[in-house]
Amino acid sequence: MNNLKALFLIHIMLVLVSCSKDNPTLELGDSFDVIVSLEVLNPEGINKIEFQTIENSETITSADLQNYKSISFGFNCKGEGLFKVCIYTNNDTICSEHYVEGGYRPELTCTKDKIAVKEHIGY
Repeated sequence: MNNLKALFLIHIMLVLVSCSKDNPTLELGDSFDVIVSLEVLNPEGINKIEFQTIENSETITSADLQNYKSISFGFNCKGEGLFKVCIYTNNDTICSEHYVEGGYRPELTCTKDKIAVKEHIGY
């Protein structure tokens, strides 16, 4: 019976490890009041991605995008606030600015041509 439990535990661990390798997330920021998730649907043509708040700015390079499909940006926001995401390419820069409050969990997607809101979740 113990062998069966051990085999089951090993199987579960392998599944969890393989899932984390399929979709690694780059975690940025200095707090967890607001956590923005950005899924990069296609990194081709993107030179860098920048997250901006009043207190913080984080930049992801094209080299970083080769290793990560998802980016998580957490920041301090005790009341109301704004954050901006910008996508830089050789020919253009597109930005998207969003209103948030503490506890919000916006989910965005992007390509070199657009930034889209997948879901904008509050408490």
